[in-house]
Amino acid sequence: MITQKCELCGKTYKVSNYRIGISRYCSQKCYHEATRKITKAYCINCGKEFIKYYENHHKKFCSFKCATEYRANNDISNLRLMTIGEHHHYIEKKKLKKGRNFLAGDEKYGYK
Repeated sequence: MITQKCELCGKTYKVSNYRIGISRYCSQKCYHEATRKITKAYCINCGKEFIKYYENHHKKFCSFKCATEYRANNDISNLRLMTIGEHHHYIEKKKLKKGRNFLAGDEKYGYK
């Protein structure tokens, strides 16, 4: 056995010979924290950018306040998730060109 340094927390830990070069983290906790998928999205109520984790990939709002405010004033069944680069946007279906996966003339999302 040899000792290695965890890539996330820096703690040293022992590794079996057959795991040399494969093992990178001292524990499952460090592994999961390091490999957690993070994406950026925009709130469909206020337009503010927020971070969402893989386990919350369905999240559409930056806060509970925005979600409540939006749902009180709108029907959310007409939204579609669009991925543009690393960012996820929820777009009203009527703003999409039929049969295409991009926005038609919506400057808010960088399309003219």
